[in-house]
This record gives sequence, C-alpha cells and structure tokens, in this order.
Amino acid sequence: MYLKKLMSLLFFVVFGLCLFFYSSLSKAQVYESFRLVVLGDSLSSGYKLPDGSGFVPQLQQALLKDGLDNVEVISAAVAGDTTFDAVDRMDSVLNLKPHAVLLELGANDILEGEDLNQTQQNLETMVSAFLQQDIPVMLIGVQLPSFSDSSNRNALDRIYKNLSKKYDLHLYPHFLDGAIIERFGVYNAKHMQADNVHPNEEGIRIIVSKIYPSVKKFLTSI
Repeated sequence: MYLKKLMSLLFFVVFGLCLFFYSSLSKAQVYESFRLVVLGDSLSSGYKLPDGSGFVPQLQQALLKDGLDNVEVISAAVAGDTTFDAVDRMDSVLNLKPHAVLLELGANDILEGEDLNQTQQNLETMVSAFLQQDIPVMLIGVQLPSFSDSSNRNALDRIYKNLSKKYDLHLYPHFLDGAIIERFGVYNAKHMQADNVHPNEEGIRIIVSKIYPSVKKFLTSI
C-alpha cells in the first residue's frame, strides 16, 4: 500500500515537472516547423546582393547555428515597398501562415514624401491585422543617416516608439545599426553599397549579429 502511494506521488511529481517544463518553452521551441515572416522593403529583401547573403538567409543561418533549426525564415520583403504597398498585399502575407512577423517598413515613405501620419496608420493597420490572428510582431525601426532631414528622422522614430508602446511590441530601433557608421558628423559608408542607402554583404552580416539577440528574445517570449 505504501509503495503504491509512493509510486502515485512520484508519477504526479514527474508529470507536473514535465508539464511545467513544456509550458515554459516558447512556440518557436516546441513547434515542429515555425514560420517567421520578414515583411519589409529593400533593406531586408537582399537588394543587389548575391544569393544567400541578404538579411533573410543570414538570419536563417544564425538561427541554425543557435540550434533553432525548426524556425523557417520566410521573406515577404519587396524592394521599393512603402507601407501603402505593404498594406495592399497583406492578404498574400497572411496566406504564408506566419507564426510570427518581423516588420521593417517606413523608409520608402520618407523617400517618396508620403504623409507620415498615414505611415503610422498603415503600420498600425498591419500590426492590428497580425495581432487579431494571434501572430506576434517585432517592430524594426529604420535608422536614417544624419544628412537626411532631422524632422523626418525624429518623426519616424516616434512612430515606432508609439506603436511599440501602444501594442506592447518588441522594438528594435534601428535596422542599420552597425552598418551605418557616423563619428563626429562624418559618415562612413564602407558597409554600404555604392548608393550609400543599402547595406553590402558585410553590412548585412553586422546587422544580423546586432539584431540576433533581440530576435531570439522575441521568439523565446512567444
């Protein structure tokens, strides 16, 4: 009788520990296949880079090296896209059945002179659409160089901060962190392509190394 009670107690203890361990794991750790979609523009689409050297494939490699081999990084980044364009193709993005999204957009809105109030509304529309389907979003801001209009830089930064606060989103403030180098007002473009706008292969490597801890934290929090 005593042995039977002891075995029953051990069973519930082990079962409880297994349940606790399983519940402490994120979806990205327990799903057999976890789809992480990157919704962005030319910065994350691998614009003018050799195959396999853009943001998506380099992020995929970083995840594989870290043992997250069940996470598939899927590109929904289109060169030239504004937030207006991205809103128009949301149905196709949702058809990818993402489990989580990295959202990197906004720079082209400035380049095309769009109303930044509408840019914020567009980003909010996309964020809301994902969250309504229980798809977590990590917002990635765009760092503009100092020679760009300071009012635009500040406005874009405020948009990202406002949205991240309103929807309690993970925010990575500057996609180009590490690729854009400025010291004492001098702009060094050695990690950028000839257009001084898009990162080169080494620039992407730096970007991925900088952003990866934030991406991992985002995935393990889901």
